[in-house]
Amino acid sequence: MLTISRALVGKRPLHLFNRIDPEVPLAEVDEDRIQQVLFNLVGNAIKFTPGGAVEVSAKARDGWLNVTVADTGIGIDRKRFDAIFESFSQGDGSIARDQGGTGLGLAIPKQLVELHGGVIGVESELGTGSKFTFSVPLSATRAMLTVADGLDQPVSQVLADVQLTKK
Repeated sequence: MLTISRALVGKRPLHLFNRIDPEVPLAEVDEDRIQQVLFNLVGNAIKFTPGGAVEVSAKARDGWLNVTVADTGIGIDRKRFDAIFESFSQGDGSIARDQGGTGLGLAIPKQLVELHGGVIGVESELGTGSKFTFSVPLSATRAMLTVADGLDQPVSQVLADVQLTKK
């Protein structure tokens, strides 16, 4: 996902980091919709970060996977936190208009996260960047399954093996 988003960076001195541990537990989500949420959050972070970094991370906690997109961009005034999740609202009218966009930026990700039973929030300060975190429920399926020979394999490989033996 960050590879595709790299094109949005252009020639700016902006670095994209995937800080998601490969061992992070699985979440019970519609993968396409969560990718849409991530593309939107990362796209906004890139749009409003002239230089520095955009970082994606995730942590499991209390039955939820908390995914964070953090940037070192222009930041958002605390007074605008509620409004930025509404349709046709933008963080700062003058800057947002300079950057362009539909005005649907964060309303759609908010709805998609809420449809999964989660929440989305923001921490930000003008001039120091923003941190958007959303939560989605963890899956009851473990990321790794132990097979008969005692080796751990990713779920996808175990399921592929099961599919092969069914044929």
